[in-house]
Amino acid sequence: MTTVSQRPFTSPSFKHSDIVLLLSTCTDEPVTVEEKEALVASGGHYSEVFVKESPPSEALLKAFNYALYENKGAERLAQHIQYLVSILVKDYQVNKQDIILISLVRAGVPLAILLKRYLDRYHPTIPTHHYGISIIRGKGIDSAALEYIDNNHQVENAYFVDGWTGKGSISQELKEALLSSPLPFQYRLIVDSDPAGTATLSATEEDWLIPFGLIGAPVSGLFSRTLWADTGYHKAAIFNNLLECDLSGEFFDAVEGAFTPPATIANNVIRDGKTTRPVADIINQCLSDFDLESPHKIKPGIAEATRATHRRTPRLIILKARNQTDTTYIEQTAKEKGIPIQIGLTGGMGPFKAITILK
Repeated sequence: MTTVSQRPFTSPSFKHSDIVLLLSTCTDEPVTVEEKEALVASGGHYSEVFVKESPPSEALLKAFNYALYENKGAERLAQHIQYLVSILVKDYQVNKQDIILISLVRAGVPLAILLKRYLDRYHPTIPTHHYGISIIRGKGIDSAALEYIDNNHQVENAYFVDGWTGKGSISQELKEALLSSPLPFQYRLIVDSDPAGTATLSATEEDWLIPFGLIGAPVSGLFSRTLWADTGYHKAAIFNNLLECDLSGEFFDAVEGAFTPPATIANNVIRDGKTTRPVADIINQCLSDFDLESPHKIKPGIAEATRATHRRTPRLIILKARNQTDTTYIEQTAKEKGIPIQIGLTGGMGPFKAITILK
């Protein structure tokens, strides 16, 4: 039986003004990747357990630093944030209702914090609130958290925030949850990168090397992926073993250091990565080529493909090409772990530069 503390859930990584995390504290012990895979294979749900994350390896830190600095990821994210905020401000000017950012933990948290910090710095007269809530594929969204937000705010300007889209599974989960909810939330999903084409607002469709997409807890609040709860808020555990390798401060400082005032924004956010091959076609191709029974075994996109190498058991990694800077870390990890690499996919990979196939 999972034990849950009713104390307010706080992260040591963030300022109080950054976010209110509508989560409860799980005190269960973590499991190994192998134990999680066995649970899922036996019919259990991945949200019943969580895997303890280890400190980032030297290779992962090198990849993160490359993505943030050498590859100009901080500057690119700053430009994306400015563009996304410009749209939010236009919406605010229509009805003058507070902006409510609802990040889908964990991947949505860094992006939403950057959005809020930009709004607070350059649009301080616009009331902006940020909540982090849980949504779990195959289970749904945290209805208790949504109810709390609805009870405390007008939600005409409420936006859900995730980091990126891959297959579009979470987008679909969110749509279905909101359609079945009696609460007045509308489907408005903001992401940085939207290869799946399922968000309502994004800065790009390109599958690019998003710095916060490479690393989980150390840039997302030092807490685990969320676990389902039948009552109260969904649960998460704090990883105290990662306190000394928290990268969130460095990450936010780098991106905020590249912020420029709204007046300097040019119409040069590259909306690239569009493909004539629908993502659904790519998923079906993988299902056919690799004799898979479930699309959940397919993790498309650099961020998803990278994270899957750490918290799941990959069967194969598909790369668009070898020796590409955006996928160097994935390729290196595959070699170290003995994961087979395939170059290209029948009919093409569309917008994706990497796809991980799970066992």
